[in-house]
Amino acid sequence: MSELRTERLLLRGWRESDLAPWTAMNADPEARAHFPAVLTREQSEEHGCSWVNPCTIP
Repeated sequence: MSELRTERLLLRGWRESDLAPWTAMNADPEARAHFPAVLTREQSEEHGCSWVNPCTIP
């Protein structure tokens, strides 16, 4: 996957190292204030992994 980089932004593919900060953010009530609920680690993993292999998640 290619990257798109500007002076202030980097768009890139998902990395395994993204999982820990992703799960922490999804477990934070303040970060999820405008979503229906916070997510468990398992829910965050399922959601994050769906971007990596969308065909393997039902």
